[in-house]
Amino acid sequence: MAVRLGVWLACVVCSNASAAPTRVKIDLKNEAALTKAGFEREGSATGQTTFVHGKLSLRTGGYEEWTQRTGFADDAGNPPGWAVEARLRLDAPCDKLGPTLVIADGNASLRVQLTDHQLVVYQPALRIDIGPTTAMRTYRVVRTGNSFAILVDGKSVWTGQGAAGSGRGSLMFGYIGGACADNRSTWDYLAYETTPVAPLAWPPRDEWHPAVTADALLAALAPATRVPARVAPADVPCIAIFALDSATRDLLPLAYDAIGEKSPASDLRALHMVIGPEGIKQAQRVLDDWTRPIKQPVCDPAPGAPCGPGSPDRTPAEVPAIEPDLASALRTATQWGEHPFNAELTTDIVARAYVAARVAKVPGAAAAAERLGARLAALATHPARCGL
Repeated sequence: MAVRLGVWLACVVCSNASAAPTRVKIDLKNEAALTKAGFEREGSATGQTTFVHGKLSLRTGGYEEWTQRTGFADDAGNPPGWAVEARLRLDAPCDKLGPTLVIADGNASLRVQLTDHQLVVYQPALRIDIGPTTAMRTYRVVRTGNSFAILVDGKSVWTGQGAAGSGRGSLMFGYIGGACADNRSTWDYLAYETTPVAPLAWPPRDEWHPAVTADALLAALAPATRVPARVAPADVPCIAIFALDSATRDLLPLAYDAIGEKSPASDLRALHMVIGPEGIKQAQRVLDDWTRPIKQPVCDPAPGAPCGPGSPDRTPAEVPAIEPDLASALRTATQWGEHPFNAELTTDIVARAYVAARVAKVPGAAAAAERLGARLAALATHPARCGL
C-alpha cells in the first residue's frame, strides 16, 4: 500500500505552480499491497516472489520483474526532479549482474544493477566497487534538472546523465535475466519522491503535461517572434499549440510556395487547427503524402540485356528545407503529455524553423512571425481553451 507523506496541491485555482515534495513508500508486506500501488508482475517459470516479516523476497533462475506505470511516472517530469530509493540485500550473491532498478520518467531513463560488490550503471555500462552487498544497504537515485546521481548509504558514488528516451515513464525492480544461476534478494522497502503540480482543466492530462512553464516556452520562441512578458498558467498550453499550428499551416506553406510547390502548400492551409491527437495526425498525413518517396520501377531486362543505372526514388513534390524539422516537431507534439521537455523541444524546433525561413529569405516569413506574435499577444485576454 502506498503511503503519501505531505500534502497534494488541490486544483482550487488551476496553475502549474509546484507543491511541496511528497514521498511514497511502497508497502512490501504482500502481493495485494504491490498491486494496489500499481505494480504488475512478469516472471519466468523459475521466478518467485514471497513475503516474510514485511519484506519482499525475490528468487529466480531467469527473470522476475515488478513494474509500475502509473504512480511515479505521473509526477516524475515535474521540476525540480525526483528520487527513487530502495533498501535491499543480496541473499545468493555472485559477480554477475543481479537485482535491478529501471527508472524511466518520460524523458530519460537509468538502469542500475548490483553484483556481490559492485553497482553497475548503464550510461554506458560502468562498474563501481561499493563493497559487499549482502547486508541491507540503501540505494538512492536522484534526478535534478538534467543531472543524475546515485547514493549508497547516503554517500554519492556516481553522477552523470541518463539515457535519452521518450514515451510513458515507469518504475521497475527485480531481475531482468542473465544473472546468477540462483538469484535471491530481500527488499526492505521501495520509495520514490516527486513534486506534484496542480492539474490544468484543459488540455487532458494525456495530451499535456501540467509542469510545462510559460518561461521555458517563451524563451524558446523569443528569437523567432515577439512574445508577451508573461502568460497566465492556464494559458501556457496555448503557447505551444499556437507555435505548432502557425508553423504548420502558415510558415510551412510559404516555404512550399517559395519553391513552386503550390499543391502541398494548399493542402497544409486547408488543414483544420493542428491541435490534439487527431489534428496532429491529419497534419502528419498531409506531410507524409507529399514527402514519402515513390518507389521507381525495378529493372527487369530481357535475357542478356544489362540494366541501366535506374532512377532514384523521388518524393511527389520538392521538400523545403524546414519541412523535416517541422515534421519532427509534430512527432514530438504527440508526447506533450509524457514530459515537460517535449513541449519545450517542439517549441524550440518551431522557433528555429521561423529563424531559418527568415535567413533563407522565404517570402512572407517575417509576416508569418508577426502573425504568430499577434496570436501570443492575444493570450492577455485569457481566452478559454486558447479561444479555439
